[in-house]
Amino acid sequence: MLPFDETSRGHLARARKRLEGDDRADLFYAALELRFCVEARQNDYVQAQSRYLKSIPAAHKIGNQAAALRRLFDRDETLRVEIDFHDLPPKVLYYTPVTNELKKSAEKLGDLLHIQKVRRSGDEAWWLSQKSFLLQTYRSAWYACRGEMLSPLLLLRDKSVVGAIELVADQDPLFFERIGEVGRTAIFNVSYIDKLPADLSPDI
Repeated sequence: MLPFDETSRGHLARARKRLEGDDRADLFYAALELRFCVEARQNDYVQAQSRYLKSIPAAHKIGNQAAALRRLFDRDETLRVEIDFHDLPPKVLYYTPVTNELKKSAEKLGDLLHIQKVRRSGDEAWWLSQKSFLLQTYRSAWYACRGEMLSPLLLLRDKSVVGAIELVADQDPLFFERIGEVGRTAIFNVSYIDKLPADLSPDI
């Protein structure tokens, strides 16, 4: 059997293929992959911040997980962090939360994961509205999966900074070597933004 990518980005990629398909049945499978994508991404955040949580809800309980995370970071904006180690070019990382709007959309996806109460085969307007909803949900999920940070930066009482960063193949290895060095100092410029830069836009 072929390998199965069960990460949030893996689910997102399969949702995209379904949304680009011509078969109406693809919409139901896209809804399933998008639901899994949001669950996986939010669960990544929960696991990365588990030491600060009193309890860890199950991944499929996205409302409970969202509530737990909001006790730590109650904002829907993207966190932009520029890190300057002085001897390297500054590096910009993002924490892109699963927003409350995306959580609600993921919960609504459940409507497409069960048999419909009425037959929809001839209801063209319904199919178009579902496709539009799924595309919007995909784009919101795409943003949530773009960030490299799995947690916002937290400033501890001793003035040290903690946070979790996701390592992916195309990131600068020297930069992440610096991140892992004990006692290394750096300047952190932190800001909140509504959207990612224009060059980081959804692919559909």
